[in-house]
Amino acid sequence: MVTITAGQLRTLAPRGRADILDAVARGDAVLAKYAITTPSRLCHFLAQIAHESAGFRTTEEYASGAAYEGRRDLGNVIRGDGIRYKGRGVLQLTGRANYRAYGKRLALDLEGNPEMAAVPAISLQIACEYWKAKGLNALADRDDITGITRKINGGANGLIDRRKYLAKARALWGAAPIETPKSEDEVRELQQDLVALGYELTVDGFDGKKTEAAIRAVQKQAGVLVDGLAGPATKDAIRKRLERRTAGGEPPADKTIIDVLKTPEGMATGGGILTTILGAAANPGPLQWAIAGVVVVALAVGVAYLVRSMRRADA
Repeated sequence: MVTITAGQLRTLAPRGRADILDAVARGDAVLAKYAITTPSRLCHFLAQIAHESAGFRTTEEYASGAAYEGRRDLGNVIRGDGIRYKGRGVLQLTGRANYRAYGKRLALDLEGNPEMAAVPAISLQIACEYWKAKGLNALADRDDITGITRKINGGANGLIDRRKYLAKARALWGAAPIETPKSEDEVRELQQDLVALGYELTVDGFDGKKTEAAIRAVQKQAGVLVDGLAGPATKDAIRKRLERRTAGGEPPADKTIIDVLKTPEGMATGGGILTTILGAAANPGPLQWAIAGVVVVALAVGVAYLVRSMRRADA
């Protein structure tokens, strides 16, 4: 069993709230009950709850919860459920259905008293129960932080931040970090490259949401794993695009139909459409207009195909 102290947690999250840090530090028995006892499992667990609680600073979502109103997938079927069952706890339990389900698992009336989920000690129990329900110990054993994040978040939101917490946790609890967080200079260099490619973000050495969004856009265009992390494949894609731009061959990220029609292929296609329409106008009749309609539709499909093809080529 790996021990946790409030001092270690304070190092992991320097601005953490004292009562939250204390609840986690005193949670050895709870963690043991859910077999979150190996260095890898503990570090992954702490990395996730640190991110979800904004560095152990809150056990209640900052937003009002109104965005969840009417979300039947969360069980919010009664007016006011969005706000009443907003995200709470160190893993941000959200939605009437989840409050009901995890309340039953823990023999707590979370549905009737949703504010209980924000009590630090109770929120730790909820987080551990969720961890068990989603089978996250197995993913932690494989060091699959992306898989764990998807189970918790439904996507890869905040993966960079979660990785930073994981690296710090591994250093604190006796294991080498999987990935050393990038220095500010390295982040600035990455941001400068992204700005050079036309992405709008501030070069400040902090890999925030705009930087992550730009990385995802690069990954999507390059056809590599879209996880918001600047790994070797992503850096290679950025390098290749910069080389093309330096050589004058980096095209715009997106092409409109007008852009395509300016190309030789587009001019030929557009000319075909115009010729067909003029021919029908010169020889009016049901048959001529029917033929013109078919030809125009076919040529329009051709233009759309050119747009897609040229956008794929840009990647």
